[in-house]
Amino acid sequence: MLFEMTDIADLEKPTKDGEYLVFAKKQDTASVSAASALMKKPIFIPETLSLLVCRILEGSPPVPVLQFPKFFEKITTRELPLIEYGFSTVEEFLACIPEISAIEDEKKEKVIKVTQPEK
Repeated sequence: MLFEMTDIADLEKPTKDGEYLVFAKKQDTASVSAASALMKKPIFIPETLSLLVCRILEGSPPVPVLQFPKFFEKITTRELPLIEYGFSTVEEFLACIPEISAIEDEKKEKVIKVTQPEK
């Protein structure tokens, strides 16, 4: 059975006694990090938070993506809850809101745009 489990175990040749040595397969740290990040991802952002983000952005000039957390805090007087919902970047957070897209402006800087979701 262990011979078939090459993705999780390495077998060494039999010892003098004819027994095999079994070792756990070393995991690629990049794949472990990616898997850890996926486990932290929320299934959704609460609708109230999505609506709040959209309302803030609808009435404002284009906001650079990386400046959005400070912009959000200035308007709402609270921090953007990235970590609370399992996000490590503002880009990941905004990507989960269907009405939001990031576009490049004339300065080649990513800014946030509110669009209507496809129906």
